[in-house]
Amino acid sequence: MIYRFRKQKGLIVSSIFGVLVLWGTFLYIALWGNAPIGGLIAIGLLFSLIIVIGLRTPRYFYIEEDLIIVKLYLGRKVLTDIASVRSISMDELAGSFRLMGNNGLLGYTGWYRKKGLGTYYLMVVNWKELALVTLANGKQYVINYPQELLENKQENRNFA
Repeated sequence: MIYRFRKQKGLIVSSIFGVLVLWGTFLYIALWGNAPIGGLIAIGLLFSLIIVIGLRTPRYFYIEEDLIIVKLYLGRKVLTDIASVRSISMDELAGSFRLMGNNGLLGYTGWYRKKGLGTYYLMVVNWKELALVTLANGKQYVINYPQELLENKQENRNFA
């Protein structure tokens, strides 16, 4: 089933503002600045990279019992061989160190590390309804995940 989550307040506005500022800076340098052609190419490549990173944020989540597909604006991430899914709070993620990633352009993605939790890949559009997905190979992902599904899983485990 497909699940969509509301983007955090201000995320879209700040993303659009940020892209417009970058685009305006690029146009200003290209049209009125005296930048060499190599500098313009470098700025254009940087701008393109930022756009691609923004497009690698989650659009929606397809969740089944043993499969999770995170549909991104550009591509998708398929999580199979899932060992566990549990709710995780912002308090547990607080103090994480960003190794590499996007922290607010259309969403939040990237590799993070926290003592006690280890290294995990974050793919969220807001800080509500978070879940830690652990695969059989030990890789960890933090995604938006409907809490009612987690509660149903917990209830089913209690009956077993």
